[in-house]
Amino acid sequence: MKRIACFCLLAAALLAAGCAGPTYYYGGLKDQRDANAQSIYRDGLALAGTQDHRAAISEMKKAILADPNLTEAYLALSRSSFAVGDYDMAFFYRVKYAEQQAYRNRVESFPIF
Repeated sequence: MKRIACFCLLAAALLAAGCAGPTYYYGGLKDQRDANAQSIYRDGLALAGTQDHRAAISEMKKAILADPNLTEAYLALSRSSFAVGDYDMAFFYRVKYAEQQAYRNRVESFPIF
């Protein structure tokens, strides 16, 4: 009888824990990474605004390393590369920007059931 009572108590505890809701182990890390990438991206934009495109390129590359899905950084990197005369890299980053935008549009238009 004790075994049945212990089993029922354990089963009830496990069911209650399972109904508590989802547990996101890495959610805070992603938010922190996104905030860091956004901060670096804004620094790069400020440098590009002062016509310091070489430093802006460096900052944009850091932002992309921090968050590869930051599509705006690819476009800014393309513009700064064009400004310093590196047309091959400007074209490369412009294509990367277009690919990221196309992927984002596909994901956002995906129907959720």
